[in-house]
Amino acid sequence: MGKKKSIAIIGSGISGLSSAYFLRDKYDLTVYEKNAVLGGHSRTISILTKNQKKLEVDTGFIVLNDRTYPLLNKLLKDIKIEIKDTEMSFSISTNNGQLEWAGSSLNTLFAQRKNLFNLSMLRGVLDILKFNAYAKDFIKKSPNLSLGELIQKMNLKAWFRDYYILPMGGAIWSCPSNTMLNFPATTFVNFFENHGLLSLKNRPQWHTLKNKSKEYVRALEISIEKNGIIKKKY
Repeated sequence: MGKKKSIAIIGSGISGLSSAYFLRDKYDLTVYEKNAVLGGHSRTISILTKNQKKLEVDTGFIVLNDRTYPLLNKLLKDIKIEIKDTEMSFSISTNNGQLEWAGSSLNTLFAQRKNLFNLSMLRGVLDILKFNAYAKDFIKKSPNLSLGELIQKMNLKAWFRDYYILPMGGAIWSCPSNTMLNFPATTFVNFFENHGLLSLKNRPQWHTLKNKSKEYVRALEISIEKNGIIKKKY
């Protein structure tokens, strides 16, 4: 057998680590990471509660499902990482609690009973249904719209924009809500469709890692270091 080819992989996010994992037996690998820890977007932090109980929280990668993450599911099975069922829900509290609602049920939607008479909110809920039903048609006709332009074109009101779609987008893409107005509408709507967010039914079952994302990062690190080198900042 000839000498293995050498490959350098830059970055240790999920793309870098998974590439290194699947190439580890065929090539001499060196993974370069500019930070002191591996994982990229995946990060688990430990915090202490009021009762001095240690609590581990994932701040980046949090959930996956069978429908849109088939390769990640395969990778996790390969490295024997346990997952458990969870839910993906959306709730909002703004202006010091003046408006609070969640999308889990009618009861949580109108958790503040005064909102049963809030005309702006009632119109906003109708706008959510309108967006879910017709957003795909709009982007087919105008695929280059920004999200802000799509909102205008569909004549969706301020409540929908400020208390639903922008905070939802900001939470999903981990960015300030106001920057979402410039986000490509086609990408946004396709993401919502693929993840079951344009429908109240047929949503995927969501999973999370039983022992947090640090576990899969560490498992990949161990597997890669058996056949390759990882160079990171110390």
